[in-house]
Amino acid sequence: MDNIYIKALEIGIENLDNGISYNNMASKMEIENKSTFFQRNFQEWFYTNFYHPDKYIIDADRLKRRNPGYSNSMNDSCSVLTGKAYMDYLDYIELKEARQSSKTAKTIAIISIIITGVIALAQILISICN
Repeated sequence: MDNIYIKALEIGIENLDNGISYNNMASKMEIENKSTFFQRNFQEWFYTNFYHPDKYIIDADRLKRRNPGYSNSMNDSCSVLTGKAYMDYLDYIELKEARQSSKTAKTIAIISIIITGVIALAQILISICN
């Protein structure tokens, strides 16, 4: 079973064209049933992996971007999955497939060793009987 973050990435990929709001994502993921600490952590994760144009403002005095926090209007408007998050998800899928392939290869190798052992034992028994 995939965890909540993988499911959120999958929902983000399904909504690549139009994006999804934090509130909509939180509702789909049933975040309101989680602890306040988890809700805040998930919100931080969401805005790290989903682009929203209001996430950063330019601080002209310091000539750098800063995060003003997450407003209700931000939570209601759509954010789009970032390229990095999309690539991380693809890496996860490739790793998952590689693990499955590895399990299959291991099973085939064990079966091959057993068959080889049975054939070797049969040859030994045939040579003893002759």
